[in-house]
Amino acid sequence: MTVPVGDAVGDPVGGPRAATEDADIVQELTAGHREVQRLFDLIRASEPGGDVRRRAVERVGAALARHADVERRFLHPAVRTYVPDGERWAAAGLAAHAETARVMAALAGRDPAGEEATELVLTLTTVVTRHVLDQEQRLFPRVWAACPPEVLRDLGLRVRRARGAPAPRLSPTVPDSPRELARAARRVGVLDRVRSALTRRRRTG
Repeated sequence: MTVPVGDAVGDPVGGPRAATEDADIVQELTAGHREVQRLFDLIRASEPGGDVRRRAVERVGAALARHADVERRFLHPAVRTYVPDGERWAAAGLAAHAETARVMAALAGRDPAGEEATELVLTLTTVVTRHVLDQEQRLFPRVWAACPPEVLRDLGLRVRRARGAPAPRLSPTVPDSPRELARAARRVGVLDRVRSALTRRRRTG
């Protein structure tokens, strides 16, 4: 199956303007990427230390936290279930989120008008863009090819519903083994709930 995905700067198929109420999880997450990229454009165009940049950095932090949360809750369990070598792909995603969180934490402690803050914004843009490209060019085609369409649509609906929730905090740490990843998922009930939904089985306890 050939999957049309957007590049790092243009509008994707199923992006924020094209997404509909039946958009699947890949389209929803790609739309989220575009939201973050527009905020990065605003940051780059704004004056260091100014109110516009400060508010844009706050907004991008909230957007990244929310995006990482829905990936952990909905994308990663589906990747583990359906995509070949899915555990590795999910672990890579969690590592990217942790790296993003570390940069955001460092940025929060810097003078917004200082040179260090400017350098950290550049680092954040680089880290996030690398993650976006890896997902859109390598992971999302695999997800689209491996997951049943009804699962993709159901997860897209879950992502849309989750957008109304307050943005969680990005965690700068990530489990470093498959066993620890599974434990972390079970602690928040993610793995069991999503697997149950994907297989259409009633939870037994």
